[in-house]
Amino acid sequence: METRARYALIGFFTLAVIVAAFAFIYWLKRLDETGLRATVYFEFSGSVGGLAPGGAVYFAGIKVGNVTALAFDTEDPNKVLVTAEVRQDVPVKTDTRAVVGSNLLTGVAYIEMTGGTGAAPSIFVQTPPKLVGDQSAFSDVLAAAGSAVSKLESI
Repeated sequence: METRARYALIGFFTLAVIVAAFAFIYWLKRLDETGLRATVYFEFSGSVGGLAPGGAVYFAGIKVGNVTALAFDTEDPNKVLVTAEVRQDVPVKTDTRAVVGSNLLTGVAYIEMTGGTGAAPSIFVQTPPKLVGDQSAFSDVLAAAGSAVSKLESI
């Protein structure tokens, strides 16, 4: 048996594995960012609880973008304006519905876009591309629960 270890060879192999791991992670990250992106504006009435910059934007369950900014409408403080970067190859139509969803386990919010007919024009031909979002069913349930609790308190 050989008692002398080749420390230089072991060190080189270890560094090569670490560099390969970082290169693989970078490659996976770049896969998510491929494709041309366009800015899409969403307008939601009411709460967008849990939604933050960096949140995901989904179309039919597939991640197609990220939220970049949130702001209040200066004319109507009950409306929230959301700016997102969305891939341009996504078939988002003018009749597509957008809702704010929430992961029940973590509470992280996201925007989910669904629907749209093939005959409707693409949202990317509008300047600026804008979708008016609907209230999510979850926020409707929370609002109903809050009003039930307030009625119960008044009794």
